[in-house]
Amino acid sequence: MTMKRYIIAGMMAAALLLSGCGKFVRDELIYMQNEIDKLYNEAEKTNTLLQSLRAAVIQMGKGGFVTDIQEKAQGDTTIYTLSFGYLNDEGGLSEETKKVTLLSGVNGKDAEPFVMSAKQDEDDGRWYWFDTQAGDWMLSDDQKRLPVDGLTPYLKIQDGYWYICWSSSPDVDYEDESIWKKTDWPAKGKDGVFSKINILDDKVELTLAADSTQVLTLPRYLPVEIALTVDDKDVEDVVLVDPGQKLSIKYVLTGSGAEYATVVAGTDGRFKTAIRKDSATEGWVDVTCPDVIPEGGYIYISLIDGNGRSSVSVINFASLGIKILAGETEHSAGPDGETECSVLFEASFELEAECVFPEGVEPWITANVIYDEGRSALFYDILPNTSEEERSAYIVITPMGSPDEVARITVTQAGKPAEEPGTDPGTDPGTDPGTDPGTDPGTDPGTDPGTDPGTDPGTDPGTDPENDDPETGTETDPETGTETDPETNPDNGSEE
Repeated sequence: MTMKRYIIAGMMAAALLLSGCGKFVRDELIYMQNEIDKLYNEAEKTNTLLQSLRAAVIQMGKGGFVTDIQEKAQGDTTIYTLSFGYLNDEGGLSEETKKVTLLSGVNGKDAEPFVMSAKQDEDDGRWYWFDTQAGDWMLSDDQKRLPVDGLTPYLKIQDGYWYICWSSSPDVDYEDESIWKKTDWPAKGKDGVFSKINILDDKVELTLAADSTQVLTLPRYLPVEIALTVDDKDVEDVVLVDPGQKLSIKYVLTGSGAEYATVVAGTDGRFKTAIRKDSATEGWVDVTCPDVIPEGGYIYISLIDGNGRSSVSVINFASLGIKILAGETEHSAGPDGETECSVLFEASFELEAECVFPEGVEPWITANVIYDEGRSALFYDILPNTSEEERSAYIVITPMGSPDEVARITVTQAGKPAEEPGTDPGTDPGTDPGTDPGTDPGTDPGTDPGTDPGTDPGTDPGTDPENDDPETGTETDPETGTETDPETNPDNGSEE
């Protein structure tokens, strides 16, 4: 195509020069050369895009992994260069890499779709070339669909239309008209094959511009990693065990080529280990503890991937039991609170503390642990209780970095005393002048109005002259209520 381009340009230049038109000749020559260059560049760009699509499909079908991504902005287009690698027979990453250059987007917008694209067959899962203008599969001369990972399509622009040929060789003769076929696609300069390239942690997604539902997914190369659990919990720095205990550590391998990786286990010489495989990527490390758990005892689990790279996980073991040297596990505190409460532990591992309160209750205990040469001292402070209600909480003691509880300190705090009656002047009846009859201003303090003859003349019949009958001359006995005649019987009130 390059040779033909310059032959045509040379012929036109010679013809125009022979015509002797001077400056006009030069201008026309430059214009025509530019037009030829545009057609050539557009065809070259489209060929590059389609070959990138083909290369991406091939890498996906061959089980290749994206090992590197380079991104570069060039004008209004983003250029992505993807490097692909493959796993060898041992599961290692091959040093031979394949690079694929992709163009996507125009200033963040979706690319203008080119009429030729690819589509995945739902039945066989393969990708085939697709004519978006006709809305149908592109077919070979024998009416078979053309797989993307098969022959390479090459395009050129001629007479305002796209021409195509299929070849297994990159050396295409652009002058051999017998291998080129005219399409129904006008050469409009549309240049998009991929509308979006989405780079994720574990894969790269290529969305085709012609149909956003068609997405090529290319896996990224991920290093092999191992995850360890005991009883469905992640293995921490320290695992607590009993003397002679047997336990199984679950391992799961993930990453590119994980099925080729090897897992081995070893000990400090006092524990015993054995590997039990469930599959190529899952299994168990069975551990048998000695009769006496040594201080600083450990095992190690090594992972070796197909590239020969290894990683080692060290698991330390400690005795499940601890000894309380001083302090108490149940503590009762007064309402005023306390400071520097303490409990001293003996353990072969470092401890940490967590205060646990009922849901919705503000924390009222603070605690920390200090470790020194096989001993851990728990110190905690208790805030004053401003409520009359008793309250309780507890402090959980665990090995550093482990969720296993080895001790618990329960703290109960009394509520503040209730207010005693009589201290509130608004509620003490002894201080209310309106409710105490002994302080009634209408009476004489210290006297009984019902018994004081000096205060009520109508209540003492012995001293009230109105009790004597002036007509009969009789007197009424205030105690018996009988009338007597003082002249006849002054002593008993009756006549003899």
